[in-house]
Amino acid sequence: MSEAITPDENKTLLISLNEELPWLFLGASIISAVILIITNIRRVVAWLLPLSLAGAGAAIILMQRREYAIEEKEARILEELDTLDPAARAQVLIRVTEKELSRK
Repeated sequence: MSEAITPDENKTLLISLNEELPWLFLGASIISAVILIITNIRRVVAWLLPLSLAGAGAAIILMQRREYAIEEKEARILEELDTLDPAARAQVLIRVTEKELSRK
């Protein structure tokens, strides 16, 4: 019998899939474009699939880069805040929150 997947294994699988997913989209895009070229299909509608797959893959890669940049900045800010005493940290957070809320 097969064993159940533990939550840690499931998380690892999801992280792996998130990293590989855009490249799978781009790979499928290239394969479908090659098939269209080999079969000499020139209809615009036929090219929607490879273009859509490439667009989806590129969009996912851009979103992942943005998320990584946000996490990096967040870690740096938290590291700086950890050097302050609790009262100073609270004061900095209050000031930053007030400034961000007053922005338009």
